[in-house]
Amino acid sequence: MQNYTRHAMFLGGFGLIALAAVGQGIAKPTIGNITTLPSEPVQPGSCTSSTAGYLEKAGRTKLTDSEIGHAASAALKDGYVVTLYPQTNQGLFVNYECLVRSKNATAP
Repeated sequence: MQNYTRHAMFLGGFGLIALAAVGQGIAKPTIGNITTLPSEPVQPGSCTSSTAGYLEKAGRTKLTDSEIGHAASAALKDGYVVTLYPQTNQGLFVNYECLVRSKNATAP
């Protein structure tokens, strides 16, 4: 009985170590090199003020990745700086910061 228990503990420990090794082997996306490029003129957006809240579409707060992407893309085109927060039970919290620039301003 003791040999069976030791054998089971050994296999269980070995299994946990193997799972930990596999979990560490999964490559997460990272930012590679950051390089400086010549600045381009930034077109002023049409936004007029900043806003924040839970993203929704037709009263739904559980959105698909595609719907979230379309909303973020549209906000970027309107001149907002978009910050998305991890989704919770209440939905996806977003912050749209409007960076109003005059048409004569140059990009930083």
